[in-house]
Amino acid sequence: KYTALNFAIERSTAELIGCLDADSYVSPDSLIEVVKKFEDDQEAHAIMPAMKVAEPKSMLERMQAVEYTFGVFYKKMFDNIGALNVLPGPFSFYRRSVFEKIGLFHHAHNTEDMEIAFRMHAHGLKIVNAHHAIVHTNVPKTLRALLKQRTRWSQGFLENSRDYA
Repeated sequence: KYTALNFAIERSTAELIGCLDADSYVSPDSLIEVVKKFEDDQEAHAIMPAMKVAEPKSMLERMQAVEYTFGVFYKKMFDNIGALNVLPGPFSFYRRSVFEKIGLFHHAHNTEDMEIAFRMHAHGLKIVNAHHAIVHTNVPKTLRALLKQRTRWSQGFLENSRDYA
């Protein structure tokens, strides 16, 4: 994924660079909310959305929907103390200057969205949460797929934490 992102960034001339995962869709006013955040906070180098589960049907999907709802609150709270540790693939936005200052995405233990957030913190670049910018994403439908996803996220967090300790 990081190679596709880098390919697009290198060819873009835009001041704001956005990412969107194929399994996600954005609420109608989300782009406006992101742009307003950048306009309101000139120190913001990246904006992350509020993530919600897209149309949960099964019990497992509903459990993840509750978890994501708590995540919206936690990200809002962590935003207030400057401690956001991931810029999720679906609908995160960056100022071009981020890539000019710290470089493009890295492979980063299969969690490039987490690594770039850690790297931004290491360089003193501010990440902001736009909790009114809603992105809906699909979640794992089986326990096995959920375990695989969360193992990748946890391993990525530990390995990226070690890299930036």
